[in-house]
This record gives sequence, structure tokens and C-alpha cells, in this order.
Amino acid sequence: MLIRIIFVLFIVIGGAGAYVLSQSYFRQVEQQVQQQTRQENKLSEILVYNKTLVRGTKVSSGDLSWVLRTEADIPAGSILRSASPNAPRDLQDKFLTKSVEDGDVARFDSVLESTAGFMALAIQPGLRAIAVRTSAVQIAGGFIQPEDRIDIIHTLVVVSDAEGQGATEGVSETILRNVRVLAVGDVPTGAVVAKTVSQQETDRERLNNKVAAKAETITLELSEEQSNLLYEATTTGSLTFALRPVEAGEGGRPETGSLVSLQKSKVRVITSKGVTIVSTD
Repeated sequence: MLIRIIFVLFIVIGGAGAYVLSQSYFRQVEQQVQQQTRQENKLSEILVYNKTLVRGTKVSSGDLSWVLRTEADIPAGSILRSASPNAPRDLQDKFLTKSVEDGDVARFDSVLESTAGFMALAIQPGLRAIAVRTSAVQIAGGFIQPEDRIDIIHTLVVVSDAEGQGATEGVSETILRNVRVLAVGDVPTGAVVAKTVSQQETDRERLNNKVAAKAETITLELSEEQSNLLYEATTTGSLTFALRPVEAGEGGRPETGSLVSLQKSKVRVITSKGVTIVSTD
């Protein structure tokens, strides 16, 4: 009986010892795996933007945050806290050369020391700013403001009777759509250019409180080809600017519409003493 008890105790003690040894081994293996994982996925703090900012915005330190990323997820050109701990202060009061989204990586090569001209940074890459003479009637009764989106309507009236009979031919059409307004008179866009986010919000409130903007010029954002079309339209007929609703004018680039009226402006049909003469400008 005693031998049986000793045998059972031997088995129990041996099993417990084996269990302890196995647990110790597994813990050691787990620690080695975790250490290897940490080494393979080394974390570093990089600087990112914590809000969406438009091109030309004046950067403030509150627009930036340090976040942890694995080395594999750190893009080239990122600002590391270990290398540039004062980067938020270094970027402060500089101007973005492109729009950024919340979470985008901050880079030293995406900012400028100066605004390079008030309107230069307000314009989207590849587009131009062109000013056109206008009136309150043409700009939707004076209610068009900077950062609105508009359609441009060209109206052409051609006198086709040289005998004074009053025969005319008219055509009116939208030649440009979704055109961004950069300025109305001397009131420029307050959404971008050399302004912090808080300054932009203040300007937007100021413009929203302004009932009507009446000016002699309106500055628009167009491509070079569209700028030429607009200039041609000003010399061949009258222009009307139609305000688009907010839902129809969110971002995007201007689009060229119908050009029938501009084509007609290059061909004039004159009837004189029974003879029809076609002349081109």
C-alpha cells in the first residue's frame, strides 16, 4: 500500500514539475516573439495635420500633432520627432503649397516662407485668375460673393439686315460652368491665402453678414483656354453670372459649356440690296 502511495506521489510531483517547466518554456517563447515583433515593427512619432487645410492656409502649431507609426508605415520625407522635435514651431506661420486632409503627413517641402503674392496661392494648380468688368445686375443682383460657384451665360445679338429693317438673330447659352469666384471688387476670398483657420472662419462670417457685394469687377478662376473664351465673350456679347446652389458647386474645376454663340460671333450675315454677304471676324 505504501509503495502505491509513493508511486502516485511520484507521478503527481513529476507531472506538476513538467507542467511548470512547460509553462516557463512557453512564457519564454512568447516573450521572445513579442520582443522580435517590437523590433520588426519599431514605432516612431511623426508629425501629421490634425484637420483639413486648403492650399495657401497659414499653418499654426494647433494644426499639427505627433502620432505613432511603425517604420513600415512612415512615408519618405516624414518629419520624425526624434530628429526634429521643434518641427511644429518651425512650420508655424508658413503657407501650404497644397491642400491637406486630416491625418496627412506634414513635410517641410510642402510649405513656403512667404505667400508669393496674394492670389497666387489661392488659385488651383493649372488654373488662372482673370478679372472681368461687371455690374450688380450681372452678378445675380449683387448677391454673388467670394468662394461662390457660378455659371457664365453669353448672350449674342447679331444684326442681319443692313437696310435698317431691324432683323436680328439672338442666342443665349451657358459657356462656362462651376466657375469659382476669387474676388468681387476689392473683397477677396477669405477661405485661403495667408490666413490661419480661425482667421478664415472670421472672414467667412464677415462675408456671410454682408447682404450684397456690389463691384465693378469680378475675379474668376479659369484655365488659360477658358480665360481666352471669356475674354472673347466680353468683346462679342453680354455676360450674365448665374449663382449656383451650394450642392451644385462643391469643389471641382470649371467646365466649358456650349460655344455656339461664340462661333456665331465669328460669322456675320449681312443682307444689302438683295445681296447676302458672309464675313468672318
